[in-house]
Amino acid sequence: MLATLGFIVPELIGTWPNDKGLFDASNPITALATVPALGLLQIVGVIYLIESRSSSAGGRVPGDLGFDPLGLSAKGIDEKYALAELKNGR
Repeated sequence: MLATLGFIVPELIGTWPNDKGLFDASNPITALATVPALGLLQIVGVIYLIESRSSSAGGRVPGDLGFDPLGLSAKGIDEKYALAELKNGR
């Protein structure tokens, strides 16, 4: 869901202002074409590490990956939201 913000924000406020030509792509899809091969390998590697460690965490509540920067689940995850996570396959 955070990634959706990456599509919307540049459309609303534009891209980063710069003089060196960095981040000139107007959307994330065209920006991906400018990333070097080793950069893509790093991105895929980090995603692999995160997914492999989070999928083997047994005994946790659906939707609780330990990422809660705003502290919204300090009292635990509501059963309604846990069920929504299961139904949406996240």
